[in-house]
Amino acid sequence: MEDFVQYFGNIISDEKLSFSDELQSLLKPFLLRRVKDEVMKELPKKSEVIFYTSMSSVQKKLYKAILTKDYGAFHVEQSNKTRLMNILLQLRKCCGHPYIFPGIEPEPFEMGDHLIKASGKMQLLDKLLAFLKSRYIFLYILTSF
Repeated sequence: MEDFVQYFGNIISDEKLSFSDELQSLLKPFLLRRVKDEVMKELPKKSEVIFYTSMSSVQKKLYKAILTKDYGAFHVEQSNKTRLMNILLQLRKCCGHPYIFPGIEPEPFEMGDHLIKASGKMQLLDKLLAFLKSRYIFLYILTSF
């Protein structure tokens, strides 16, 4: 180990390319690299489904406030206004969930349906998970007989 660290420990950036091939050839017998396709032949191909959903009323209000730079809607102090300066980042946060912004979530902070109703994505996810759960239970009942 000491020889290895001494030989490869002080590689200068210009020499990295020449050492990388040598290092890979040295380490190859000691590393096992497995790919899913090689291990599980029956694994189905990956498929992607994109769902489009609308924003909730809270999200729409905050989205408009960000675009018009209405900082009063966020209940922020003068020093925290700089956090809202990157408009694209703030719009992405708003589309994710409005409670990411401080002062938006109603107090007292409790778990409940308001967490789902505040975001369009969460509403869709809630419906989708309920559907998948019922489908799973149905398939489980069918296969148990």
